[in-house]
Amino acid sequence: MERFKACLATVAAILGALESGPMRWTPLTRIVVQSSTPWRAQAVLEWLLGEGYLDRPARGVYRITEHGSLLLSGSPSPAQEAQGSLNPLKYPHTF
Repeated sequence: MERFKACLATVAAILGALESGPMRWTPLTRIVVQSSTPWRAQAVLEWLLGEGYLDRPARGVYRITEHGSLLLSGSPSPAQEAQGSLNPLKYPHTF
């Protein structure tokens, strides 16, 4: 359960850092590793890219997508509403 909470915290840190605008990999990683490990940060970053929460408009540049903004804000996406699933970042005590 601790690993899961740590991963959620890393997701929140990455999305929160990108909320103000696109960032290059190095500054983003420096922010995230203050509360995570470099390996976890990289794994979560790749997962967020693969799931469509982030995109990479240029090499080494990351930005949050609308889908990622919804996750960060706690608003359910249309798919989550249809499935009735909760946002784990907003409701971590339910998981």
